[in-house]
Amino acid sequence: MIKKLERSLIVLLLIMAGLFRLHTAAIVPILPDEQELIDFIKNISWDWNNLQLPVGDHDLQNPILAAYTIKLGTVLLGENRIGIRILFVVLGTVSLFFIFKLTEENLDIKTAFLALYLLAFSQYHIAVTRFAFENTLLFFFIPPALYTFFRGLQTQKAKYAILTAILIGLGCLSYEPMALFALTLLFYVASDRRHRLWLKSRSFYFSLLIMMLIVSPFFIWSCENQFSKIGSEHVFDAGFSLRSLYLYFAELLPLINEHLRVFRWDIHNESIFFIAPDDKFIYLSALSSEAPVIHWPLAVLIWTGFFYHLKQKNKPELIKFSLFMFGFVFLATSVIAGAYSLFDDHWWAGMTVFPGVILCSHMLIGIFKKYPSFKFVIASWIVYFFIHSAYFITLPKSQFAIPLKEFREDGPNGPNKS
Repeated sequence: MIKKLERSLIVLLLIMAGLFRLHTAAIVPILPDEQELIDFIKNISWDWNNLQLPVGDHDLQNPILAAYTIKLGTVLLGENRIGIRILFVVLGTVSLFFIFKLTEENLDIKTAFLALYLLAFSQYHIAVTRFAFENTLLFFFIPPALYTFFRGLQTQKAKYAILTAILIGLGCLSYEPMALFALTLLFYVASDRRHRLWLKSRSFYFSLLIMMLIVSPFFIWSCENQFSKIGSEHVFDAGFSLRSLYLYFAELLPLINEHLRVFRWDIHNESIFFIAPDDKFIYLSALSSEAPVIHWPLAVLIWTGFFYHLKQKNKPELIKFSLFMFGFVFLATSVIAGAYSLFDDHWWAGMTVFPGVILCSHMLIGIFKKYPSFKFVIASWIVYFFIHSAYFITLPKSQFAIPLKEFREDGPNGPNKS
């Protein structure tokens, strides 16, 4: 009876999550990045008499699995907002189930439900999975890949290594940061003596071969085009940026500005400036204001969970991995192209939301087990995030972490003093 109730609750949460995403997908205008993919699908043809299956595009630069996904959606429901975005919404929602299963099998059912809930009603996850572009597919492939990876570690069965490789390969055909996820898994296995034997097994190299075969069409195309994406993203301009931190706490900048006038936004040029004491504007960084950020209360919970578990001993394996993935991806995305931009491209660290939510959920449930009255605090968070997401999906625009009063059409030389 309890298991039946649990299944019903999972289905209810996923249905609500899907409806929330579907509603906001229907009202938010098409973004420029989406429009580029929509325009490109005219180059795709599944007609046997005029078969056209491109593997890359110099203007899009990213892998183009997202374009094929849009094409399929428009075939099913027409070239409208719902048709264009429907498969991304469905895939992004379904993937949440794998976070639940991963957490339930490796921690406990209460933590699993809380992690599922926080992601289902997360501003950031909703905002990413409502759009038809590459990062949305990344959010579909990472959760099941995490699940199969852990099943492989637990069972030592080759089939899970192969499934993980397939998911990573398809993820790489969606968006290049999937390669960073693959490195995260590889380095985690290499860092633990118990798991290093995987690196010597035939199944590991067979899985690696499968992944390379899946990625090979786009890799070959990229070679022929001199890896143009790498140059345009300034990947080799290593330094240390705050883009990953901006992903989590960008919303605090406008809040600070309400009391201390220290920042100025230039929406026309997508830039942010620091206001010096002599009232001069000092350029800080380019911004991608149309790209979502994590709602700051959830950011506080995630970072508290990270430091809470960092000092604990005898951690469960999933907690160890979550700490590793969160820290590794956060640092890597802060350093890659770090000399080029301080805040821009903050979505590079987006995958950290998955281990982050697991960490904060396990922390909250752990505190509840010690102090049962803490359930009222957890209940307050649950109510708050639901209300916030219900408000969020009514917003018709996609602009993040920018105060409305700062919206100005300033020229290329930066903000005016008027």
